[in-house]
Amino acid sequence: MEVGYNPFIPVGVFREHPILNCELRSIYWASHGEVQRVVKLIGRKIEPLFHVQGRVQAFLISIGTGVALMIISGFLAGFAGGACHCVAPTAVAFPYSSILWGTFSYEFWGLALVVVQFPVYSALVISVRSPKVKFLALLIIVTIHVAAVTLALKVYKHG
Repeated sequence: MEVGYNPFIPVGVFREHPILNCELRSIYWASHGEVQRVVKLIGRKIEPLFHVQGRVQAFLISIGTGVALMIISGFLAGFAGGACHCVAPTAVAFPYSSILWGTFSYEFWGLALVVVQFPVYSALVISVRSPKVKFLALLIIVTIHVAAVTLALKVYKHG
């Protein structure tokens, strides 16, 4: 080994990170090969963690939105049902629980469906990444909801 030879030199690493929209800037006291391994290791650890955190955050926001929609729909259905002295607004807002209440008198399971319906709707829409497929998922959810409303109104009309 030569006198004054240092295999460990400070190396600046500047790399643009496509997910975080910033640059990874670090200085390591290592040989060039080790720096490359460290940068790749950092890239592998940050990207999946960021994707998971973003997806979890979007999922939690969608659940919160669904709960807010459930509360608003519940109040509107309650006020409209009180105005008309009927259950049609409840059947329109919460058709699955209305079918259970009108057919089988399952109060507990009907209430569980009231609480779960809109959060499930929003979680299904947010779980799809493509805007075209999101629109298709929303269209399918609306179609199934309208069919359930039709069934719920028939159950209450004949029940």
